Amino acid sequence: MLGSSAGSRVAGVAWHCYGGTPSGQTTVHDAYPGKDAFFTECSGTESSNTANTFADSLRWQGSNLAIGAVRNWSRSVSLWNLALNAAHGPVKGSCTNCTGVVTVDGSNVTYNAEYYVLGHLSTFVKPGAVRTKLQVWDCTGGVKPPWTPA
Repeated sequence: MLGSSAGSRVAGVAWHCYGGTPSGQTTVHDAYPGKDAFFTECSGTESSNTANTFADSLRWQGSNLAIGAVRNWSRSVSLWNLALNAAHGPVKGSCTNCTGVVTVDGSNVTYNAEYYVLGHLSTFVKPGAVRTKLQVWDCTGGVKPPWTPA
């Protein structure tokens, strides 16, 4: 669409985390440098060993969203499911193990990994900030992200 006659009416591209890698944003940016990238949807999921969900989510989202999406030209990072109940709902569709930014169980609220990823980004990325070159080191104790940033 960006290369068609409609391209002049398109501000940019919205990206989700459900397929591909953040480096795809750089491929599109390089082809259409005047168009913006917006990372508009990602939901955490419960790990197969639920005791690892928080750590797994924090590691994956930190690497892929806080670093990956931003390093690959994204002007935003938004998470999908702000608040879910303890049964991962309400849900319409196939994501029965999605995690929200918070889990609400009666009057109890649990802040999930997504909350801390967003909190970290919002602490250090202020309105009007500009993208600069970012060097990434493997500081995960040998655990590498599932993709290599551009």
